[in-house]
Amino acid sequence: MKPNFALGLTEDGVTLWHRDATGWLRVGAVALNSPDMEAQMRDMSRVASALAPEGVTTKLVIPDDQILYCDLAIAGRTPEEQEQELRAQLGGRTPYPVEELVLDWSLTSGKGDAQAVVVARETILEAEEFANLYGLNPVSAVAEAKNSKTTREPFFGATRSAQKIVPDIAQIERDHTPLVETGLVTMPDPEPVVEKPAT
Repeated sequence: MKPNFALGLTEDGVTLWHRDATGWLRVGAVALNSPDMEAQMRDMSRVASALAPEGVTTKLVIPDDQILYCDLAIAGRTPEEQEQELRAQLGGRTPYPVEELVLDWSLTSGKGDAQAVVVARETILEAEEFANLYGLNPVSAVAEAKNSKTTREPFFGATRSAQKIVPDIAQIERDHTPLVETGLVTMPDPEPVVEKPAT
């Protein structure tokens, strides 16, 4: 399954998008310094529920200023070997211990290296906690990827909350390309009110 919403968080504000057949439609944006930020977030959450009566699931879009992009040598053939190689080269590149980092990578064709995309687990957990506050059900995390050299969306996997939200976290899929806003959301028409006959 792919989440039907995406939540982008920056130092300045929060943006929520809804997935549709054309791409990602903006539901709304809230400035973090707004005096009624919490009320706006609750309103945006209610809109999300109206757009997805079957249930809201969200991917967290981590901004590039929280991401390390780096090209690293790689020789391993299996994903496990490659991850070990990459982690061995990440020491000292961030303020965090290597074991507290989450990474994705893509191989550079014919060059024997990979572009690693790295984020602190703490950053994902903070975004996850924020999304949970407003009932947005975060199930996965990705990178904004404006600074990525690859065309696919960097994927950091399932959130800790995902096990409580989806039956099988192995079914959570990545998108092939990074999020691109394609328009503004249109609210569904309200259900017609059927008046009861007078008795």
